[in-house]
Amino acid sequence: MEQFAKALAALRLLGEHVLTNQIYCFDGIDEPRQARALCRRLGIPESDDEYVTYPAKATFTPVPRSHLRSLEVALSAALPADYKLLLEKLGAFHLPGEPRCSLLGPASICAYGASIFNFQENPPWTWPAIPIGSLGTHGDNIGFLRTAQGFSPNVHLLDHEHLWLADRVEWHQELSPSLSQFVLERANQVAMR
Repeated sequence: MEQFAKALAALRLLGEHVLTNQIYCFDGIDEPRQARALCRRLGIPESDDEYVTYPAKATFTPVPRSHLRSLEVALSAALPADYKLLLEKLGAFHLPGEPRCSLLGPASICAYGASIFNFQENPPWTWPAIPIGSLGTHGDNIGFLRTAQGFSPNVHLLDHEHLWLADRVEWHQELSPSLSQFVLERANQVAMR
């Protein structure tokens, strides 16, 4: 829990950093005509542009615990504790730094996971991993691998090219032993710039 508290504090400190991203990096945005509504949601001047500039803290929108329980039921597996806590406290947030990184909320995880793994629209889903966020602009994601007990707390890079090729050896690589550690490492990188 100490590491989670440090990660949460680091994220709150990063909240003032200004980011620029495509509107498609946000939960629930999949059409250019949704740009104005997104700007209102972020509290920034309205625009029809596909790129928006905003403070990281504008993405901090906590997720109700009931949504997380529903996601676990749909996945038939428990989610890592620090991931659930971060979503409850900050929601689907964006992290400053390069490569770009944003965490997905439960609805986007369900839609995106279904498109990556098997196009199955209705739960229960038995995917080998869940994508919890994007990393960079090349289509790769970060996520958790499924284990017999639920999902591992270790954060993995999910390589989209190897995944589509069903390359079970190289489609993932571990980035960090936990999401809290991943966030702390990212925060330290941003602080050193």
